[in-house]
Amino acid sequence: MVVLSFIVVLLTPFVIPATIMNHAQLSEVRLGMPFPFVQQRASLTPLGHEFPFKLRILNPLENPTRILSGNLILDVIIVYIGLWAVTQAVKKGNRFFKSLRRV
Repeated sequence: MVVLSFIVVLLTPFVIPATIMNHAQLSEVRLGMPFPFVQQRASLTPLGHEFPFKLRILNPLENPTRILSGNLILDVIIVYIGLWAVTQAVKKGNRFFKSLRRV
């Protein structure tokens, strides 16, 4: 389940976009959920009337990119706990419904 948590967290910058409200935010675009763990400096020059806009992860070869490892580890732990809680609830639910069938 740790591997699944890691995969889910790594997919978030590709799936969930960041909202950019002004030019200043382009110098430090933070992506990832639940806590941003990818930081990019976007080399885009949108016109003023194009704000706000959504931005997903850009090519790291063209845009300087940093991985915030502390946030990445925290995200994996949070997603792991969430998945563990869901699986425990499903197991308890299955046992509950099986006990109702026996009655």
